[in-house]
Amino acid sequence: REVEALYNYLVKTVDESGGKLGARDIMVCMPSLDPYISAIKTVFDSAPYEFPYTLVSRGYGREESFWTALEQLLSFEREDFTAPGVFNLLEMQPVQHSFGFNDIDLLRKAFIDANIRREYEGDESLETHYASFRNGLSRLIYGFCLGDTEPVTICGKKIWPVDIAEGQQAQDLFRLHGMVEMLNDFLKLKQKKNTKTAKEWHLELMKLSETFLRPEDWQQRQFQELLQSMGDMGASEEEEIEFRTFFFRLKDQLHNK
Repeated sequence: REVEALYNYLVKTVDESGGKLGARDIMVCMPSLDPYISAIKTVFDSAPYEFPYTLVSRGYGREESFWTALEQLLSFEREDFTAPGVFNLLEMQPVQHSFGFNDIDLLRKAFIDANIRREYEGDESLETHYASFRNGLSRLIYGFCLGDTEPVTICGKKIWPVDIAEGQQAQDLFRLHGMVEMLNDFLKLKQKKNTKTAKEWHLELMKLSETFLRPEDWQQRQFQELLQSMGDMGASEEEEIEFRTFFFRLKDQLHNK
């Protein structure tokens, strides 16, 4: 949403300048560009009005990328279930390595062609389900399986398949489907009604990091040591806390890595 707002502001500014300003006259600076790179590409490359841009970034080191990706993953909220939000994760090297993504450009095209914009499932009464991840990914998978774009009716629902990949290339679509389902499961885990002891949250986060980021042995050891150093956070051994309470303390530790 931040990037969409930036795009709209830039287009409006140039349009109102009466030809005195162009893309070459504008520079946008931020403390950390890298987490926004995928969102910028998704918004600016698929926008109806082309706005030329160049990205200048220092990139991440090998160790930094794991901790940055971990914080980005743990910070993921329901409102981040948007095309730019998911691409923020997709373009991180630990995530690509863990899921085996090979063609990020294909996935970006898949989001555009299948009209995947926001929300995991959407609301049928508001017709937002047409732009949801679940609907869009179903269209992509049916498109691959049927090899056609003719609409089909399945379980009483009409589906318009999107056929953009063949053979091995299509594996990235199935990997994306798996990642999206796991993200949705993670959000369910983070819900306020789900409380766990500090020790149980330790175990959940170790499993999550292994699944999403597949850390090297030394990274996994460091993360485990970091969690252990947090102890029980002042709570009794059996006392259960919400994820946001646990993450508030953990986030400070991650910033020191």
